[in-house]
Amino acid sequence: MTALDLTLLDAVPTLSFNDPAPVVAWGGVAILPWRGDYLAARSAGIDARGEVGDLALGSFAQVVVRVERDRGATWAALVWAWQMLAPAGRLVVVGGNHLGIRGTLRRLGQELGQTAEVLDCRGHGRVAAFRRSDGPGPQAVPDREVAVPELGGAGDEARFLRIPCGVFADTGIDPGTALLLAQLADLPAPQRVLDCCCGAGYLGLAAALRWPTAQVMMVDADHRAVMAAWENAELLGVAARCDAAWWDSSEPLPLLKPVDLALINPPAHRQEHVDVGPGRRAVSAAAEALGRGGDLLLVANRRLPYEDLLAAHGRVDRVASTTGFKIVRLHV
Repeated sequence: MTALDLTLLDAVPTLSFNDPAPVVAWGGVAILPWRGDYLAARSAGIDARGEVGDLALGSFAQVVVRVERDRGATWAALVWAWQMLAPAGRLVVVGGNHLGIRGTLRRLGQELGQTAEVLDCRGHGRVAAFRRSDGPGPQAVPDREVAVPELGGAGDEARFLRIPCGVFADTGIDPGTALLLAQLADLPAPQRVLDCCCGAGYLGLAAALRWPTAQVMMVDADHRAVMAAWENAELLGVAARCDAAWWDSSEPLPLLKPVDLALINPPAHRQEHVDVGPGRRAVSAAAEALGRGGDLLLVANRRLPYEDLLAAHGRVDRVASTTGFKIVRLHV
């Protein structure tokens, strides 16, 4: 199921997570945490935002949530959606069976003490609704604290990052990022660092801690990741030397000067689909951000060919690899 049958909705201003179509039909606000979706919606005249922000709690008679590939991100949206509903308001959940909507509806019904009203179950997906009651809503999942030994600390004690549910690698540092972090010890100290596609800040914050004079810019297409990266910079006491920006690979990078070091773990998926296009654009942008004598370190699946993009900018070497990942270094 890709398109929501808008006749299933009430004709009232709607708060819609991950789908601008209900807002186009009935007015309201679209919450679109992915920068590309946000930019497209804004250019079409839709009131789109990256997060709920200062919207008043309990102010919408109808809230729609389209499930995401990441079930943690879906659940976080459902928690917000329930809080934004007015008394007796309707929460509509839509998504494909392959994204686990049946399990999500079952869990939501159990926590709300309700049985979902199934509005549509055609096309390998479902649309179901719940009514806002006086009972407790779905329980939020607290941020996870992920130990990252590579961040250093007194006596080599691991420091922690706080990762919101649904942000990349929220269950622990992924093997590719760990492999890239291990390469930082071989680099000369940079003054300006770019962490492109930063997630919650694993790479950029490791650079800020390793090199006490380095200025670090972290960028990501996911608004939730950008907020997590900034909060982690504050948690680690390096916020004065760090910045974080919500950025899509179709935009210029928000940099005032070239960087000495770019670190990137490019995305290979867009929602449930394999899509290396945004990752390739991000890699090109990061390479173009390097100043003379600068270095770029990239981690990727061994089968993905980023070397062709990097070779146009300077010398390219594979500096490390495992059965699943490779580290590629560009020196300009």
